[in-house]
Amino acid sequence: MRVFMCGPINEDYPQNVQREQIFKKWFEERGYEVVLEQDIPTPDLEENTLSKELNIDDVHVNWLAMTTRKQIELAKCDELFLLCGWEKTATGVIIYATALKLGITTYMDSGKGLLRIVNKPDDTRDWLEKQFED
Repeated sequence: MRVFMCGPINEDYPQNVQREQIFKKWFEERGYEVVLEQDIPTPDLEENTLSKELNIDDVHVNWLAMTTRKQIELAKCDELFLLCGWEKTATGVIIYATALKLGITTYMDSGKGLLRIVNKPDDTRDWLEKQFED
């Protein structure tokens, strides 16, 4: 079994550095191969070729290529685990949507050490729209 682990590892979520390692160990102890989002290698891109074709800057071409590569790696996995704050990143939302579309079982870190399956249709219906409600 393979699990793809996704979520922000930055100054906004310093707890995720430690939590990622805790959950990585937890999954590995149960026989999982863990694929970490930040370990996905950067794709080789011919400089400016895609930028000209897509009419976007190199930074966005690189982001698009990396996000696509992460989606492909996710598709090779059996499950997805989302760290706290995943919903505040564009890539996290795209990865989650991909898992839903592919029927990949998804777990979330509640911030309190709990794992929760979240990809049942009733649990996620209208999720994006609810994010914009006041």
